[in-house]
Amino acid sequence: LPINTLQASSSSGEMSYPNYHGDCRKLNFPDMNLFYDACDKARVDCQHVYIYRDPYAILKSTTVNRDHNGNNKLAAIHLYTSLQNVIAAQLTEYS
Repeated sequence: LPINTLQASSSSGEMSYPNYHGDCRKLNFPDMNLFYDACDKARVDCQHVYIYRDPYAILKSTTVNRDHNGNNKLAAIHLYTSLQNVIAAQLTEYS
């Protein structure tokens, strides 16, 4: 059962790091603990796929192409570096 699907509305999102926009953007990301706990309770096998993207491509995409970070490359570097650490910790726990 895939859960990373198209956004149905502005109140739902894909499992993305970060997810959504706004003041607390750096705190909006999927929690794999919840995902794996739900699978445990449902007694189903749970798996994930990690799709790697080149860091320079992410910076270009989010600061130049789409201006998600107000063209502030340093803020984007801090945001994506922090989230990379979150991803690494979560994947280490469930790999």
